[in-house]
Formats: sequence, C-alpha cells, structure tokens
Amino acid sequence: MQVASKKAAAAVAAAVIAALAGTAGAAAISPWVTKANAVCAAWHKKGEAILTSQPRTAAGWYAFMVKARPIEVGMLNGLQAIPLTRPVGAGHALALAAADIHELDVALAAYRSGHKAAFTADAGAWIADQRASRAFAAIGAKNCA
Repeated sequence: MQVASKKAAAAVAAAVIAALAGTAGAAAISPWVTKANAVCAAWHKKGEAILTSQPRTAAGWYAFMVKARPIEVGMLNGLQAIPLTRPVGAGHALALAAADIHELDVALAAYRSGHKAAFTADAGAWIADQRASRAFAAIGAKNCA
C-alpha cells in the first residue's frame, strides 16, 4: 500500500511540475514583447512593399538604404512608444536598434560626400550588424529580429 501511495504522490508531483512549467513558459512573454512583435510585424510589412530587390551597385545600395531608413526609424519609434513596462533586455535592444540607425546614417553621409570606399565599408557594417536582432530575439521579440 505504501508503494502505491508513493507512485500516486510522484504522479501528482509530476503533474504539478508540468503545470507550473507550462505557466512559467506562458508568463515568460511580457505584454511589452507581445506589442513589440505586433509593431515590428507591421513595419516589416511596410518594408516588404518598399524594399523589393537586392541592390548590386553602390548607387543601388544607397537608394535601398534611403528607403530602409524610414522603416528602421519608424519601427524604433513605434517600439519606444509602447506604454508598457519593458522587460529586462528591452532597453539594450532599443539602444542597439538606435546604434543600427546611426550606422545607416554614417553610411549615407559617406555616400553623399563622395567617399565611396567609406560608404562601402560603412554599408557593409550596417548590413552585417545583427546585434539588435539578437537582442530582440533574446527577449522573445522574434518579429523584431
């Protein structure tokens, strides 16, 4: 009889642990992250309509980046405007998104001033920089990654 009681207690404990794990997993996504995913999805949709092809020349990359800038700025502004408590890591992700826009601005300024080599290097840095994407993914804002 004692073995049956231990098995029943173990089954109940396992059920409680599973239920708590499910609750903890569901609670891991903050309301801010849910809103952030919606904001980013909307801006990605706008970007898809504007940014239709991959450029092949410096002039093409410049035109692409000019079109991409309002998308990136709009997304950042939308994320900053979410009136909910930000989860740990959101401030860092937003700062990295702002840094990404700064990289974009530096590249655009290099092109406008005729520094093609600097533009190529700065545009390459902007394209390769995935820090903001990784930071958003780390907090669950996968649509912002």
